[in-house]
Amino acid sequence: MKKLLIATSVVIGLSASAQAVESTAVLKLTGVLTNGACIPELSGGGVVDFGTKAVSDLLPTETNQLGYKDVTLTIQCLAPSKVGWTVTDNHPDSVTSLTIVDATFKHQDNRIPNYQLGLGKTAGGINIGSFGLSTDLNNTTADGTQTKMVASSSNIPDTWAISGNEFVALT
Repeated sequence: MKKLLIATSVVIGLSASAQAVESTAVLKLTGVLTNGACIPELSGGGVVDFGTKAVSDLLPTETNQLGYKDVTLTIQCLAPSKVGWTVTDNHPDSVTSLTIVDATFKHQDNRIPNYQLGLGKTAGGINIGSFGLSTDLNNTTADGTQTKMVASSSNIPDTWAISGNEFVALT
Protein backbone atom coordinates (compact mmCIF):
# COMPACT_ATOMS: atom_id res chain seq x y z
CA MET A 1 0.00 0.00 0.00
CA LYS A 2 2.90 2.37 0.76
CA LYS A 3 4.32 1.81 -2.75
CA LEU A 4 0.96 2.67 -4.32
CA LEU A 5 0.75 5.92 -2.35
CA ILE A 6 4.32 6.88 -3.25
CA ALA A 7 3.66 6.12 -6.93
CA THR A 8 0.45 8.15 -6.85
CA SER A 9 2.24 11.07 -5.18
CA VAL A 10 4.96 11.02 -7.84
CA VAL A 11 2.38 11.00 -10.69
CA ILE A 12 0.45 13.89 -9.11
CA GLY A 13 3.70 15.82 -8.59
CA LEU A 14 4.79 15.28 -12.20
CA SER A 15 1.35 16.31 -13.43
CA ALA A 16 1.50 19.54 -11.44
CA SER A 17 4.99 20.25 -12.76
CA ALA A 18 3.85 19.74 -16.34
CA GLN A 19 1.05 22.26 -15.90
CA ALA A 20 3.37 24.82 -14.34
CA VAL A 21 5.57 24.93 -17.46
CA GLU A 22 2.68 25.27 -19.97
CA SER A 23 3.83 27.60 -22.81
CA THR A 24 0.45 29.31 -23.41
CA ALA A 25 -2.12 31.15 -21.33
CA VAL A 26 -5.63 32.46 -22.03
CA LEU A 27 -6.59 35.99 -21.00
CA LYS A 28 -10.25 36.97 -21.33
CA LEU A 29 -11.24 40.65 -21.62
CA THR A 30 -14.76 41.94 -21.24
CA GLY A 31 -16.16 45.43 -21.65
CA VAL A 32 -18.53 47.65 -23.58
CA LEU A 33 -17.58 50.22 -26.21
CA THR A 34 -19.93 53.18 -26.59
CA ASN A 35 -20.03 56.28 -28.76
CA GLY A 36 -19.79 59.65 -27.10
CA ALA A 37 -23.28 60.96 -26.44
CA CYS A 38 -24.42 63.92 -28.50
CA ILE A 39 -27.14 66.31 -27.38
CA PRO A 40 -29.09 68.35 -29.96
CA GLU A 41 -30.65 71.64 -28.91
CA LEU A 42 -32.84 74.07 -30.82
CA SER A 43 -32.90 77.73 -29.81
CA GLY A 44 -36.18 78.82 -28.23
CA GLY A 45 -36.79 75.26 -27.11
CA GLY A 46 -37.66 74.38 -30.71
CA VAL A 47 -40.75 76.60 -30.69
CA VAL A 48 -41.18 79.13 -33.50
CA ASP A 49 -43.90 81.55 -32.41
CA PHE A 50 -45.44 83.82 -35.03
CA GLY A 51 -47.99 85.18 -32.58
CA THR A 52 -51.71 85.34 -33.20
CA LYS A 53 -53.06 85.79 -36.71
CA ALA A 54 -56.73 86.53 -37.25
CA VAL A 55 -58.26 84.35 -39.95
CA SER A 56 -60.11 87.44 -41.23
CA ASP A 57 -56.71 89.03 -41.99
CA LEU A 58 -55.70 86.17 -44.31
CA LEU A 59 -56.30 86.48 -48.04
CA PRO A 60 -58.09 83.31 -49.25
CA THR A 61 -56.82 83.49 -52.84
CA GLU A 62 -53.21 84.55 -52.19
CA THR A 63 -50.19 83.22 -50.34
CA ASN A 64 -50.06 84.65 -46.82
CA GLN A 65 -46.43 84.90 -45.71
CA LEU A 66 -45.87 84.27 -42.01
CA GLY A 67 -42.45 85.88 -42.06
CA TYR A 68 -38.95 84.75 -41.27
CA LYS A 69 -37.66 83.31 -38.00
CA ASP A 70 -34.12 82.23 -37.15
CA VAL A 71 -33.68 79.00 -35.17
CA THR A 72 -30.23 77.69 -34.31
CA LEU A 73 -29.47 73.96 -34.08
CA THR A 74 -26.56 73.19 -31.75
CA ILE A 75 -25.23 69.66 -31.34
CA GLN A 76 -22.82 69.11 -28.45
CA CYS A 77 -20.93 65.82 -28.18
CA LEU A 78 -19.01 64.48 -25.19
CA ALA A 79 -16.34 63.02 -27.48
CA PRO A 80 -15.26 63.66 -31.08
CA SER A 81 -18.07 62.31 -33.28
CA LYS A 82 -19.43 62.37 -36.80
CA VAL A 83 -22.89 63.89 -36.58
CA GLY A 84 -25.79 64.07 -39.00
CA TRP A 85 -29.38 65.23 -38.79
CA THR A 86 -32.55 64.78 -40.80
CA VAL A 87 -35.91 66.52 -41.07
CA THR A 88 -39.26 64.75 -40.90
CA ASP A 89 -42.58 66.40 -41.71
CA ASN A 90 -45.31 65.75 -39.10
CA HIS A 91 -47.99 66.88 -41.60
CA PRO A 92 -46.77 65.64 -45.00
CA ASP A 93 -50.29 65.32 -46.39
CA SER A 94 -50.93 69.05 -45.91
CA VAL A 95 -48.12 70.51 -48.04
CA THR A 96 -49.56 72.96 -50.56
CA SER A 97 -47.91 73.80 -53.87
CA LEU A 98 -47.00 77.42 -53.34
CA THR A 99 -44.06 79.77 -53.49
CA ILE A 100 -42.52 80.72 -50.16
CA VAL A 101 -40.99 84.14 -50.86
CA ASP A 102 -37.57 85.06 -49.40
CA ALA A 103 -37.25 81.57 -47.91
CA THR A 104 -33.47 81.31 -47.38
CA PHE A 105 -30.54 83.24 -45.98
CA LYS A 106 -29.69 84.26 -49.57
CA HIS A 107 -33.30 85.42 -50.04
CA GLN A 108 -34.19 82.67 -52.52
CA ASP A 109 -37.82 81.73 -53.07
CA ASN A 110 -38.85 78.16 -52.29
CA ARG A 111 -41.04 76.66 -55.03
CA ILE A 112 -40.09 72.99 -54.62
CA PRO A 113 -42.56 70.79 -52.66
CA ASN A 114 -39.73 68.45 -51.56
CA TYR A 115 -38.26 71.43 -49.67
CA GLN A 116 -41.57 72.34 -47.98
CA LEU A 117 -43.25 71.02 -44.84
CA GLY A 118 -46.98 71.06 -44.11
CA LEU A 119 -48.68 73.26 -41.51
CA GLY A 120 -51.61 70.89 -40.99
CA LYS A 121 -55.28 71.03 -41.98
CA THR A 122 -58.34 72.97 -40.91
CA ALA A 123 -61.21 71.20 -39.14
CA GLY A 124 -62.79 70.91 -42.61
CA GLY A 125 -59.74 69.08 -44.00
CA ILE A 126 -58.33 71.98 -46.03
CA ASN A 127 -54.53 72.33 -46.13
CA ILE A 128 -53.40 75.37 -44.14
CA GLY A 129 -50.12 75.87 -45.96
CA SER A 130 -46.43 75.09 -46.03
CA PHE A 131 -43.18 76.30 -44.58
CA GLY A 132 -39.56 75.77 -45.50
CA LEU A 133 -36.27 75.30 -43.69
CA SER A 134 -32.87 76.47 -44.85
CA THR A 135 -29.34 76.37 -43.52
CA ASP A 136 -27.01 79.34 -43.25
CA LEU A 137 -24.10 77.90 -45.21
CA ASN A 138 -21.94 80.96 -44.43
CA ASN A 139 -22.21 80.44 -40.67
CA THR A 140 -21.90 76.68 -40.22
CA THR A 141 -19.36 75.82 -37.53
CA ALA A 142 -17.80 72.71 -36.02
CA ASP A 143 -15.86 72.94 -32.77
CA GLY A 144 -16.17 76.72 -32.97
CA THR A 145 -14.51 76.91 -36.40
CA GLN A 146 -16.35 77.95 -39.54
CA THR A 147 -16.70 74.96 -41.85
CA LYS A 148 -18.50 73.75 -44.94
CA MET A 149 -21.66 71.70 -44.54
CA VAL A 150 -21.92 68.37 -46.30
CA ALA A 151 -25.24 66.90 -47.36
CA SER A 152 -26.68 63.65 -48.61
CA SER A 153 -29.90 62.88 -50.43
CA SER A 154 -32.38 60.18 -49.46
CA ASN A 155 -32.20 59.17 -53.14
CA ILE A 156 -28.46 58.43 -52.83
CA PRO A 157 -27.86 58.07 -49.05
CA ASP A 158 -24.24 56.90 -49.25
CA THR A 159 -23.07 59.86 -51.32
CA TRP A 160 -21.97 63.00 -49.49
CA ALA A 161 -20.94 66.33 -51.00
CA ILE A 162 -20.37 69.91 -49.90
CA SER A 163 -23.78 71.54 -49.80
CA GLY A 164 -24.23 74.28 -52.36
CA ASN A 165 -27.91 74.72 -51.59
CA GLU A 166 -29.46 76.31 -48.51
CA PHE A 167 -32.72 74.39 -48.77
CA VAL A 168 -33.27 71.53 -46.33
CA ALA A 169 -34.85 68.57 -48.11
CA LEU A 170 -37.09 66.04 -46.43
CA THR A 171 -35.96 62.46 -46.03
